Amino acid sequence: MARKSQTLVSVNSKLSAVNIMTVPIDGSATFAAGQPIKLDTSTGKAAACAAGDSPAVANPPAVFINWFASTRSDVSFIQGDGFDDTAPDVHIDGGGLAAIVGNVVDVGLPASLWAAGALPTVGSVVRISAATPTKFGVDATPTAGSAYYGKVYRHYNGRAYFLFSSMPICIT
Repeated sequence: MARKSQTLVSVNSKLSAVNIMTVPIDGSATFAAGQPIKLDTSTGKAAACAAGDSPAVANPPAVFINWFASTRSDVSFIQGDGFDDTAPDVHIDGGGLAAIVGNVVDVGLPASLWAAGALPTVGSVVRISAATPTKFGVDATPTAGSAYYGKVYRHYNGRAYFLFSSMPICIT
């Protein structure tokens, strides 16, 4: 199924060079565009990151960036008719979140998608925000022994760009 490419998340790469993983959802939670997500270890479905996922935990999870909000109709596995409440729901084979798998992928997020509500400083390292784990946060200077998901390297068109890695990089 074709997806509309308008989103708050910018990827500065050819789309053929970006790994996108379809992640099923159970419908009990919503996921915003640009939200860091992980996989539930028991179901394999999308799960929100938690405060304990950042950055000095012993075994930080693999994290992905949700590209499109889960409220989009093409994300749902079960779709209804928005105009006719009596029409039956239709089960589709497609759907699910489009998660960006980071292998040093150049990703840009606007201020609204950062925990602080402002663009982070160039040179900051990216982590899951402990205060707002549905958003990325930053540390101005890395802490030895901590794991980070990227590093902010520039601001452009109202977005902070960082080199994103799904598997965190440990700072020594």
